[in-house]
Amino acid sequence: MLSYVLTWAAEADLKANRIAVAISRAEEALKLARVLNYPSEVTLAQAILVRGLVTNGKFQEAYQQFRDLQTVIQGEGGNG
Repeated sequence: MLSYVLTWAAEADLKANRIAVAISRAEEALKLARVLNYPSEVTLAQAILVRGLVTNGKFQEAYQQFRDLQTVIQGEGGNG
């Protein structure tokens, strides 16, 4: 639940152009979701993290996170 709340807050931060805060919250949400093994929350947090990194111009980091996200999605029944 905490990871979901952090992800929601990160999305609100992105909308308010608080990019660094959004990235930080998304990273924390991602850590928690992974520890708790909540695939849907991992996916949400990682998607917000990718958006924040792209917005911040950190394209290489965003690409790596996107590739990791693809792996998660494919592992959860995606078309991979």
